Amino acid sequence: MVIAVILAAGRTLSGGFGFPEDSKPKCLFHFSGEVLLERQVEVLRECGVSDIRVVVGYKKEMIEEFNEKMKLGLKLIFNPTWESDILEARGWVKAIDSVRAGLRGIEDNVLVILGDVWLEKEGLKKTLQDTHPCVSVWGGHGAQLFKVSKEKLPLLKRLEGPGHNWPLHEFCMANGGVKLVTKMHDIDYYRQTDERK
Repeated sequence: MVIAVILAAGRTLSGGFGFPEDSKPKCLFHFSGEVLLERQVEVLRECGVSDIRVVVGYKKEMIEEFNEKMKLGLKLIFNPTWESDILEARGWVKAIDSVRAGLRGIEDNVLVILGDVWLEKEGLKKTLQDTHPCVSVWGGHGAQLFKVSKEKLPLLKRLEGPGHNWPLHEFCMANGGVKLVTKMHDIDYYRQTDERK
């Protein structure tokens, strides 16, 4: 069994990405006519992953409302440190708190997915079929999805450091993992999102 943890607690930045100030959570952005979160859930379930958890913080009520309205049946987990997080060179200082919050109570294989990623079915299948104890999946602009076996999960639960992408990637590489390159999109770099208007 594999449990998916989607990281969606961080605030949406406008900055160089061109998103409006005070925007909705990026997991609720539209890309190619679909809402990212709904797309992730659809692809995960098509690939046999039915236990899906979302770590929330910034504008969590919007994600709660979307979950209820679309009848997604997701378990939402609140990260209480999201609001005090700050952005530095290697990413959000407390982002790993979202990972730890999402892993609470899990004792099985896990997928950790960034909430602003457009998943592709074939890439996810390839990730799930890989037999390494850890997989760092790259697509578009860096590591955006991580698979960790239940044997390595106790180590992951103790992981510390700023950001989430790099610490998770380095964790995977240090624990018998592989880097897998597959088709996946980080919507920060794509102009097709409706929210750039």
